[in-house]
Amino acid sequence: MTTEDKIEKFRNVFESEIEEIALFLKQNKNPTNLFILKFNNSIYELLDSTFTLLHKKYIESSGSIISTLWERNLTIEYIFLDFENRTEIYNTHNKLKKSPWKIFKMVQEVCELNNHPKLNNNIKFNLYYIQYSFLCAIKHGNPYTFKYLNREEIQSEMGLNTFDEKSDSDLIIYLKIITLNIIFEYLTNFYHFINDEKKVNFINQVDFIFSELIKQLEINVPRIINPSKDEYDEEVWNYFDNL
Repeated sequence: MTTEDKIEKFRNVFESEIEEIALFLKQNKNPTNLFILKFNNSIYELLDSTFTLLHKKYIESSGSIISTLWERNLTIEYIFLDFENRTEIYNTHNKLKKSPWKIFKMVQEVCELNNHPKLNNNIKFNLYYIQYSFLCAIKHGNPYTFKYLNREEIQSEMGLNTFDEKSDSDLIIYLKIITLNIIFEYLTNFYHFINDEKKVNFINQVDFIFSELIKQLEINVPRIINPSKDEYDEEVWNYFDNL
């Protein structure tokens, strides 16, 4: 079984979970469940779209979709932390140019509430946020990222990108891993929210097996972002430098 096939199995497991959640929420109609169902369905569509695009090796398009998936998951996780008040804010929001909450603020609170035995809030925040920065570099065409993803050596005779190099395949696998990790977070947060410890344990077991698979992968993800030392404080930069 190829690495792609193994990852596809985990995708199928997570998709089945999202489908089960949709059915549960639909069959148990109330304002809370109907609100969550909208996010659940959006996450399901974004997951499916991501894998469809990556199957076609559309890295820029998939990166854009994954960044949206990342935002959607962060938003519902943030809402779960104060559900009644934040659903009211979300449902009554009427601004075009502003979201109900800034990404920075949501990441900050989520990281502060997620305990880690070794990492302080500053490191946790930057570890969480750099994933978003990575995806946004693809989505918004950061010059360094854009030049790599559109380099001349991967162009076909027609001039179109092929993404047939080993480094491109490794990047596609990495993007799939990021996507499934986002889905894992969504499922875990939802099952915690409804106090379903049995499902939490199941998802954690699946994640453990998935993590073991990742450890065994021999991939070399190309450097498609170019962070600068002056963008981070010394503590964070040294932590990244030692990874």
